[in-house]
Amino acid sequence: MVELQNFLNAPRTVSLGENVIAELINTKCMYVLLHGVEVCPLRKSHIESLQFAVNGCFMKIFDTMCKETVYECTDVFGCFAVSNIVKQMKSKFLHRFILLKKGADLYDQFVSVAERELAAL
Repeated sequence: MVELQNFLNAPRTVSLGENVIAELINTKCMYVLLHGVEVCPLRKSHIESLQFAVNGCFMKIFDTMCKETVYECTDVFGCFAVSNIVKQMKSKFLHRFILLKKGADLYDQFVSVAERELAAL
């Protein structure tokens, strides 16, 4: 929860232009916010909560309460939707995990689960 609060307060602590702050969010904050989600099973509500945090951050940056403005700004600055980033990270993790090929019985069970999850993406 502390990470989420730090993420939301980050724009207040920096007095840079909107484009610089948006770029910092893209390159640094998003991956800090999403660290480790590729190994966790996430429900739709979890992803929506993470997207809400990102939207709130952009609302503060651009001083707006309009969701359409936030969506437009995230498109302009190349900030992908949290759901897409999570899918990309999870896919990369599962591909790497499957390629390990350890050969133990327990590992084989996890590989079959990983393959099912990968197919579901």
